[in-house]
Amino acid sequence: MMSIIMSPLLQHYQTFNHRRYYMNAKHFSVLIFIICIAASGMARGASPAEQAGSDIRNMISKGNSLFQKGDFKHAAASWENALTVLDVGQFPDIHMDILPYLAHTCKTLGLHEKALGAFNRALPVAEKSRKHDRKALFFSHLADIHLTLADIENAVIFMEKAIAEAQLSKDPVILADILNNAGNLFIADGNYQEAAGTYRECLALLRNTADTAELKAKILINMAFAESFLGKLRADTLEKALEHTHSLPDAHIKAENYITLSLLMGEFVKGQGMAGNPLTEKILKALTEVRRISKALNNPRLMSQAYGHMGQLYENEERHDEALRLTRRAAFFAQQANMPELLYL
Repeated sequence: MMSIIMSPLLQHYQTFNHRRYYMNAKHFSVLIFIICIAASGMARGASPAEQAGSDIRNMISKGNSLFQKGDFKHAAASWENALTVLDVGQFPDIHMDILPYLAHTCKTLGLHEKALGAFNRALPVAEKSRKHDRKALFFSHLADIHLTLADIENAVIFMEKAIAEAQLSKDPVILADILNNAGNLFIADGNYQEAAGTYRECLALLRNTADTAELKAKILINMAFAESFLGKLRADTLEKALEHTHSLPDAHIKAENYITLSLLMGEFVKGQGMAGNPLTEKILKALTEVRRISKALNNPRLMSQAYGHMGQLYENEERHDEALRLTRRAAFFAQQANMPELLYL
């Protein structure tokens, strides 16, 4: 496994998936609605309970808003506070719904052990749940945490549990989401052919579903990674991933998709020559979109990445003066973001 970890493309694949969680806006609205009802029931004749319910709603909504902007540190703090206030014994389903969001932000920040601890504490509650969809998502994210920590044995155990629960849920979106994570396990094992087949199965499940552009884009990007590792990266995979990404609302996840796709398109045109290649223009358009979104979100880290990758593109085309100008802009925004690891750009 160490040999494939040294691949720069695989390193970006791992970063891309460590930062991902399928945050369906409709799911979040339903979660807030459930908490409103729960708080209403708690509040009959008890104003402290009513206030607690209101606090929980505000903390969850605030966490979601911060997450969409890419402010993972404060999003995690907001969700963690919500879990502290929430009575897990009284509202186990709501607890299970919030936990993956918190765990995801912890992983994004490199706090993998903290994420594992949060899941392990909730494991007895999850095991008792009769909700197959919630259990499937819970076990899938727990498997992903174990994979991040290189604990392949437990990753496989919990992924098998997740797939079983997803099949019982009879929900194609849930099953596709879980199988996408199973594909990531195959990538980690170097089994790229099996991973690509799993991603194709995910897309087949989503063929007749609505409001799944974010999940479809994620799966297609993972498929593009698998194809690239196999030396069979296809232009239509990239085109479809771009199409679904275009349809997403402006948020951190959309900008990250564009950055990842620009790198994958760069891999595709490598050896073909950048000048005159239709994908070169699409790379520039994608990175220009990242700049626009990062400005709207006031996110200097994303801005730095956009300028840095554009600079690299111009350097590859031997447009050295433009490359130097863009690289300086990248360094400026990296300093603003207090992210010294980006200064190499």
